[in-house]
Amino acid sequence: MLACAGGIIGTAFSFAMVQGLIAVLPEDMAGHWLAVRPDGAVLGFSLLLVAITTLLFGVLPSLHAARLDPMTALKDQSATTSASGSQARWRQALVAAQLAVSLALLIGAGLFAKTLLNLLAHDPGFRPERLLTFSLDPQLSGYSLERGRALYRDVERRLAAMPGVESRAMGRFSPLSNSEAATNVTVEGFRPREDEDSDSDTNVIGAGFFQTLGTPLLAGREFTAADREGAAKVVIVNQAFAKHFLGRSGAIGKRMKVGGGSSDPLNLQIIGVVKDADNLSLRETVKPMYYLPVEQTYGNDKVIRSVCFFVRSQVDLATLERGVRKTVREIDPNLPVFGVRSMVERVNESVYTDRLSAILATAFGALAMLLAAVGLYGVVAYSVARRTVEIGIRLALGALPGQVVGLVMKEVMLLVAVGVVIGLPVAYALTRLMNSQLYGVEAGSAGIFGASVAIIAVLAALAGWIPAARASTIDPKRALRYE
Repeated sequence: MLACAGGIIGTAFSFAMVQGLIAVLPEDMAGHWLAVRPDGAVLGFSLLLVAITTLLFGVLPSLHAARLDPMTALKDQSATTSASGSQARWRQALVAAQLAVSLALLIGAGLFAKTLLNLLAHDPGFRPERLLTFSLDPQLSGYSLERGRALYRDVERRLAAMPGVESRAMGRFSPLSNSEAATNVTVEGFRPREDEDSDSDTNVIGAGFFQTLGTPLLAGREFTAADREGAAKVVIVNQAFAKHFLGRSGAIGKRMKVGGGSSDPLNLQIIGVVKDADNLSLRETVKPMYYLPVEQTYGNDKVIRSVCFFVRSQVDLATLERGVRKTVREIDPNLPVFGVRSMVERVNESVYTDRLSAILATAFGALAMLLAAVGLYGVVAYSVARRTVEIGIRLALGALPGQVVGLVMKEVMLLVAVGVVIGLPVAYALTRLMNSQLYGVEAGSAGIFGASVAIIAVLAALAGWIPAARASTIDPKRALRYE
């Protein structure tokens, strides 16, 4: 009955928990197609677990009880103490194992939680607050190159005129979009070694791009409307590019070109250096990146490409999104607007796997600690009940209540010590396997290991204190008449 009740309640509770986990997923992954509903396979698996657990931890003790010698059972308690010693050790071993597993899970939860906090505190290289992004792809609506070029200029002009808009810009790729393009480059003064590549990521951007995103300009200037077709060709690079290709020499004024070979001249002049910004994800090491002005690259691909627009505004983002959709609809009602996101939302979505790992690890760790505490309480309470006569005699002979509490708590701390001795090596081995999933924290972090041991010790002490305190209040007269 207990097993069935627990199985039914646990299965029902699990569906609510999964609903909460789905809420953590990004909209484009959970969307409207991922749903939680009762499933025959899941229910069958849950019932199978209930049956196995019932047989393993219910039937085996009952079979042992059925084989009990009636004559031995009718004798006094002291005669059965030695017979129950092996059972007590078995119960203590199970509790120690529970504590060891709880410690390992708690350490894992601490590492995942620290990873999530480190990622959220990480500087992505731009200011995501009050920044909205969306994408347009005129090619899907049959736009020609010239018509698409005029469209982008019109959209930028209208966005700038919207109430509350501080700045707007466009770019081929958005930060944290998991999209990139790369080429090899030739840079003035750079001579690659045999094992060294000359590759660099690239992005095509409009005027005011870095101002809108909030990416600091470290040297030189940003693109302006003057950097158009027919003007001197210019390029902006990030810190990683300047460090890799130019080293200690200044980047401003140096010349470069896209591609290798010595036949073509170095036709691009570096006019600015910007702070590194995360392009693929918060975890990725920032790669060398160079930026080209969109007005000088429209005709390179012979077709109009999709772009991302960025709008920094003082109005709330929901109102801004409605204004953006209305603006595009006024230009062309058949042109779809997609990928509408606040950059804060995009930053949060970029760490959703880490958030999910932290939530799951914390939930499993908390559940394991709860089960371990319940198990420890049960074992200690049962031990106190079986030692009622012994404790009564100790009190009758002058033992103080504090000494009785210490006697019981000594057993508790012994179980904790065994669990910690077993759990620490297991936890250390497991954290080696999850090292690639961590960020900004060592798998063998002494602080997290120490805090986890302290939490386990405090929880175990609280679980053991209740039966220990109850034992110290036993009436010696009643104890001597016990059973």
